[in-house]
Amino acid sequence: MLYGVHIDMSFESSLTTVALLSAYTENTNNHYLDLLVPFVEYCIPSSEGEILDYKNISLQLGTEFGIVDMPEKIVAAIVKRYAKSNPEAIAKQSGSTYVVCKKPSNADFDQRRRSIQQQMTTVTDKFDVFLSTQPWKKTEKDAKALLLDFFQSYGLTVVRNVEELHLVSSTSDRDLFIVAKFILWAHENDELLFESLIDLTKGFLTYRAIYQIDEGDKQDHMSKLRSVKCFLDCSLLISLLGYDTQESQNSVQGLIQMLQKNGGRIYVFDHTIDEAKYLLMSYADSSDKLRFRLPGIKAKHLSDVVIRTQALALDKTVRSHGITPLTVSEDEVAKERNNSATSFSSLYECLANGYRREYDFKSIVGIKNLRNGSHPLQIENCIAVLVTQDLRLAYSIRKFTLCTLHEVSLAKLDTDMIAMLWLQTFTACPEMPKDILLSNAAAAVTLSDDVRKRAIELTDMWVEDGSMDPSMAQLLRNDRLDELLIVDCTANDPEALNLENIKSVVMQALTPEIEAEKEKIRVQERAEYERKIEAVTQDNAQQKAQEELAQQQQQKETERKRLIEKSRRINNKAQNIANRVRAFVQRIGFVVFIVFIAALSIYQGIDMYKAYSTAETSVAPLPWLEWIGRILLIIVAIYGTITTFLDGKFTVRRLLNMLERKVYDIAYGYYDRQAKEWDI
Repeated sequence: MLYGVHIDMSFESSLTTVALLSAYTENTNNHYLDLLVPFVEYCIPSSEGEILDYKNISLQLGTEFGIVDMPEKIVAAIVKRYAKSNPEAIAKQSGSTYVVCKKPSNADFDQRRRSIQQQMTTVTDKFDVFLSTQPWKKTEKDAKALLLDFFQSYGLTVVRNVEELHLVSSTSDRDLFIVAKFILWAHENDELLFESLIDLTKGFLTYRAIYQIDEGDKQDHMSKLRSVKCFLDCSLLISLLGYDTQESQNSVQGLIQMLQKNGGRIYVFDHTIDEAKYLLMSYADSSDKLRFRLPGIKAKHLSDVVIRTQALALDKTVRSHGITPLTVSEDEVAKERNNSATSFSSLYECLANGYRREYDFKSIVGIKNLRNGSHPLQIENCIAVLVTQDLRLAYSIRKFTLCTLHEVSLAKLDTDMIAMLWLQTFTACPEMPKDILLSNAAAAVTLSDDVRKRAIELTDMWVEDGSMDPSMAQLLRNDRLDELLIVDCTANDPEALNLENIKSVVMQALTPEIEAEKEKIRVQERAEYERKIEAVTQDNAQQKAQEELAQQQQQKETERKRLIEKSRRINNKAQNIANRVRAFVQRIGFVVFIVFIAALSIYQGIDMYKAYSTAETSVAPLPWLEWIGRILLIIVAIYGTITTFLDGKFTVRRLLNMLERKVYDIAYGYYDRQAKEWDI
């Protein structure tokens, strides 16, 4: 029989009870009931000699911990296990009757309970603070209710019947988004808080495991699933192949590893592969990609051509993961659909409309045929089971196939399989609770179907009335924008979607990253709207680069002007010195030339005088003056010769020019050195 342990989530300390379960996972002592021993021990009466009343203990479990309606037979089984390890506390009197010998000490339990209670209080308090700092419209629910809704919506709490599914469906995507943001914030900013949330996840996994495990189950699951064919539904297959979030892929991979580790064999129906192909091809062929919830495609920047190629090769890809495809007979499917004598025809009618109805129904019929009329009470004997993420599908199957409480349903939630297997092998898969928590959080911050539908409807309306440029609408429809921008500005609430925040999302998305993404778009798509994109795009990075370049050019121009001015000043000073030296030399030369002419004239006069004078009348010339004249004539002769043979290179003007340049170079070098020392 199933243990059927149920925790009333409306109970004030329900979160503490769940977290307490996780605290005792390492003390199972090879049996699930050991997890409940500390709770039952706490409820044992203190009076020595008092006979244990199982009904009263069951009631007290509800009063103290919110564990309601525990069958007395389960209480008796727990008491029996406790008595074996604690004979000094209680003793068997007769049959299944036990009497109190010594009130057990609850000091350790009380301390752990208070610690976990404080831990859960800290979680809810920090959640309240987080909510107060966020811009989204505040929810009317308190922190505890939001957390419970989150875990309930992702199949971690226990829904005992189909009627209770309204609790799940009533949770808004906005509330799930708020909790998910809190989880992701804790993951990035508060390690202790995130560890508390992981402990809570462990507690819920333990809770689900205890609820579904049969009394006859053994701890050793290494061979438990050896003969069981585990069929993945389409959503799990999509996650495994990486078309959903990275977190969901990690979670599914962990599930498959645990199934295989415990002997399970992984299968998928051919029509499930066809369903995945249809989904991928529809995405690639659609110009309205916002309708699809495939974040992995966008994260990997897969083009439509690549997606089509991968869809065509999906059969081979599935086999490469060690998954075996099987075919369901179409005749059997048609027979079950049209047979009004069975409950399967009613099940077909209750399934969601659309393409998924046929695929889901085929999967159910396939599992039924594989079981071949058997009604297994233990998972190891069920032959085949459909593993799904669809909570409503799983519970609808149980309702319409008239499964008994103890019978293993045709479909099991992935969380049920994870909970059961993780509790047995938690030391080998310590990251599984974290993977589940992050996977669910990532799913909750992904654009919801309601917001997608609303965004498309409003976009069409705004384009028609002229409120939105068609190019913006095209960006939105082609899924070229970051969906997280829409999620963040609406908190996944379709009512919060309006023209202003849609336009804001489009403008925020028009970044250099979008420009890079634009290059990957097909050529015909780019040619169609590239001009309009460039008209509204403000390339901040390019603008900044241009500003920096202009600044550098301005600095270079300023430096160039400074150097020019410096050179001008040095040149002026050097040229001034050169001009003054040239003028001085010219004056000296002029004086020398006058003296030369005068001396030469005197010498010539003397020479003429000697030629025409007689001895009687001649006056003896001065000897030194005669010698000066001769020297001057020699100089004139030498200068004339040099000038003649050197082609006039040593004219007076040229010599002056050479002198001027030499003086200029010396002066320029001197002033340039001075300018560097003075940093002019």
